[in-house]
Amino acid sequence: MAEFIDMVDKDDNVIGRDTRKNVHSSTSWHRGVHILVFNSRDELILQVRDSKRDKYPGVYDISVSGHVESGETFDEAMKREAEDEMGISEPRPEKIAKIRMNYGDVNDNMVSVIYKLQYDGKVSFGKDEITAIEFVHVEELKKLVMESPGKFAPFACEILKWHFGMDSKVEVIEKTTEKK
Repeated sequence: MAEFIDMVDKDDNVIGRDTRKNVHSSTSWHRGVHILVFNSRDELILQVRDSKRDKYPGVYDISVSGHVESGETFDEAMKREAEDEMGISEPRPEKIAKIRMNYGDVNDNMVSVIYKLQYDGKVSFGKDEITAIEFVHVEELKKLVMESPGKFAPFACEILKWHFGMDSKVEVIEKTTEKK
């Protein structure tokens, strides 16, 4: 069954609805969520995208990333994606910012909310989209982002650079908390 997502303008006002495939075949803006999941050892969970993914197969991605389905709020999508991708039920992350960015190719323009979650519980990743997960210490991650950006989905690299205070393509629309 086709996944429907809302099309939005650059200011996140809903202007239509279409299938994910059709939206990705156009220059329409749409919505997404990202959760940076850190543990108490200052490690970020990175997912390795499955080799069969339609975009950016086999590279690192943010702990949790996904589209906001049509009619869904950012918070509802965040909870659904946390459960689907990492098996984290009832997450209580802090909302860091709402951003807008081109996600790596001409037809992937997104308005997204970035969340940060401190979590030391069990994770169980969805094997249909993710090959593996890795826990990477923040200092090692900063080095990896700078020295090997091709190991990341372009949007993941840009979000991580922004999170670490480096130059990035992320444009903040609304800042909700201070980055730590």
